[in-house]
Amino acid sequence: MKKLLLFAAISFLMIYEMAAQCTNCEGTTTNTETNSSAIGFETVSTGNSSFASGFRSEATANYTTAMGFYAKATYTKGIALGSAAKASMDKSVVIGSGEWNANIYLENNIPRSLMVGFSSHYPTLFVGE
Repeated sequence: MKKLLLFAAISFLMIYEMAAQCTNCEGTTTNTETNSSAIGFETVSTGNSSFASGFRSEATANYTTAMGFYAKATYTKGIALGSAAKASMDKSVVIGSGEWNANIYLENNIPRSLMVGFSSHYPTLFVGE
């Protein structure tokens, strides 16, 4: 167990100190800023210390995470997980799905909050300050 923790800590520090990374990147994957990472098809990671993975996911602000299918994190420290999910305000978190083919995103545009919902642009669960 100690060896596993040591290995994880060393791996984290190595990744943290590296510049932008791109793994299994296909299409027009973009990965430009310091400590940013992109994995998947046509993902965009253009914020400092941002992470995008999946299919056409975008982490475009500093310290953001976007994972899934058309997930977008467009404001500082936002997290978007799911399909057609969008975190567009400071420290906003969204989990779930909108309707990507109709360009309807489940969007959290309320700072420092969590939204969860599926197949809609209205959240089923909301947690705020």
